[in-house]
Amino acid sequence: MTTNDTTAAEAATDTAADAVVDDVPVDAPVDGMGPFTRRAVGIRFILGEKPLFQVNLPMLRCESHFTQWPAGLPTCIRWDRVPPRVQGVLLRSCPIEDDLPRLSRVGQAIRYVPQQYPRFFADLTLGWPGYLDHFTPAAIKGIRYEVRRFARLHGLAMPRSFRRPEEMAEFYRLARAVSRTTYQERLLRCGLPEGEAFEEQLRQRAQADEVRGFVLMDGQRPVAYSYCLHINGLVLSQFLGYDSAYARLSPGTVLMFGVMEHLLAEGRCRLFDFGQGFSQYKKLFSTGSTRCADVYYLRRTLKNALLVRLHSGMDCLSTHAGNVLHRIGLKTKLKKWLRQAA
Repeated sequence: MTTNDTTAAEAATDTAADAVVDDVPVDAPVDGMGPFTRRAVGIRFILGEKPLFQVNLPMLRCESHFTQWPAGLPTCIRWDRVPPRVQGVLLRSCPIEDDLPRLSRVGQAIRYVPQQYPRFFADLTLGWPGYLDHFTPAAIKGIRYEVRRFARLHGLAMPRSFRRPEEMAEFYRLARAVSRTTYQERLLRCGLPEGEAFEEQLRQRAQADEVRGFVLMDGQRPVAYSYCLHINGLVLSQFLGYDSAYARLSPGTVLMFGVMEHLLAEGRCRLFDFGQGFSQYKKLFSTGSTRCADVYYLRRTLKNALLVRLHSGMDCLSTHAGNVLHRIGLKTKLKKWLRQAA
């Protein structure tokens, strides 16, 4: 198992592509939901795992966590509360009961649903024995084998943890060293952000006890990292990755097992949110999931209609091409080659 699994659709609309324009809450364009902030939402066009270009749309994005959403999708957008140049409303990871059509019309809006997925989470109130009960005997045996193997070859298998302001410089140095080796950064350009502004943001968040960072080490060399936000007992996975040179030792498995053990022992966190999109490691380490979708409500303009149809067509083409390559036995080899060549 690796922590680097992803899908074209997930990468195409990754949350990291959204840039804050104004983080001051605005009037809610959907009754009963909120808060909303104004964002430059990046819609990425990707062929397979190769980013082609990105279109940024000014939108109002709901900032509520999926566990706080009211039941049912909105049937009406209050356009009188949407500034004229803002192109619509985005609901990321909105819980849904049934699969939604990719494109439809809702009132005066184009509703675009580029991806639907299980959102995995782990209950951190179970205690360590209760959490381990969620694994099958075969799964926990395999995990413990990977942990013992890493420890035998590289020493301590428990990742270092970071949460205090004075620890952030060291965490950032180690995590960036890993991130720059990952295909997410080299190929998808979505690794741990680089620059003094992000490092300063880390320190500020740590002062408010809003950071949980973890780094798996091979002596003095960082092997894998995980950066999470901690908000009122909720831990949200933001960035993670591992050095591909250690791939045969399953560093993602070793790291996540240590992260979960640490958070459960800390006793101050209630839920671990693995984030959007499907990955095998999320399914393995979770205790449950909620069916979610990213839902865009866009102004009915010709430009927006063409944009979403082009994005949908590119995603369908990428998926079809991937299925063809899988049937002829080339998908895994091509993916490996692209990641190594990035």
